[in-house]
Amino acid sequence: MESKIRDTILEILNKADDSSIENSTDLELDSIDFVRGVIALEDAFDIEFDEFDLHIDAFQTIQHFIDYITALKEMSQE
Repeated sequence: MESKIRDTILEILNKADDSSIENSTDLELDSIDFVRGVIALEDAFDIEFDEFDLHIDAFQTIQHFIDYITALKEMSQE
């Protein structure tokens, strides 16, 4: 799951071949990239981001996306 999240984010940023961004502390997402990423991840994982969680500042790293999606998936299994 983590690799699919990474690949999706890197594809949105057009940096699929740039592994250095994976460890970046700031993805430098603009609002359009952020929305595109959220939509792509929702489609890929059959999830829905809570509208109250849609703050670009809360998703500055790939790990933030991984943690959020992992938590959503765990909650849906309960």
